[in-house]
Amino acid sequence: MKVIYDVKDNAFPDYDFPLRINRFDEYALEEALVIKDKFPDTVIDVVTFGYSNSVGLLKKALERGADSLTLIESQEELTPIVCAKLVYSHFKDRGYDIIFTGAMAEDFMSSSFGPALAGFFSFPFAVAAVSCELVNDKRFLVRCELEEGIAVTYSIKLPCLVTMQSGGREIRYPTLTGKLNARGKEAFVVKLDQKKDKSLSYEYKRKKAVKGILIEGSLDERCEYLYNELHKRGLL
Repeated sequence: MKVIYDVKDNAFPDYDFPLRINRFDEYALEEALVIKDKFPDTVIDVVTFGYSNSVGLLKKALERGADSLTLIESQEELTPIVCAKLVYSHFKDRGYDIIFTGAMAEDFMSSSFGPALAGFFSFPFAVAAVSCELVNDKRFLVRCELEEGIAVTYSIKLPCLVTMQSGGREIRYPTLTGKLNARGKEAFVVKLDQKKDKSLSYEYKRKKAVKGILIEGSLDERCEYLYNELHKRGLL
């Protein structure tokens, strides 16, 4: 089982705010670790975007049980769509079974990264899940809470993507063994070239705009024209 987990650090580089892992991403990591507890041969890769000072904080994921950490270093803010495209371009050949992300980025309140990444991978996905259960190597049960306490469980075919919301499980603390194991692991850093990397741009294909009609004249003339046009088009 191969699992990739995306994590975001909440901090603005130009201000003296403390770095911390996005709360929703911590639950995504916990869900991946639960799978690893049940299936010890599971490999968890952690990927994040940010600045070089993010590595120290994100090693907490390694201390909790993740296997590797990749930092995609960028000096500029990237849109969620561009981030999703970059993750896909760098990890599309890894053969992942499950992708976990947080349901939302707390700093900019964006929740489009996960669905966009699922689109690039062509994976089925579920959003805002509170817990998951791996049934076998082909099926994944995902429990999502809706409004007013209503819960729905979906059966998703692997490989898939799931975005996690908070409150489903208790976040574990790093163990002494985990801290010792993390000491010998270094983050793999991918430095983006803003000029050369084509993944940093994303074009939306828009449909050809429909030509509008400006109706002029008096109120009676405009009403008559509109009536005749609607009648001509079979709308009246």
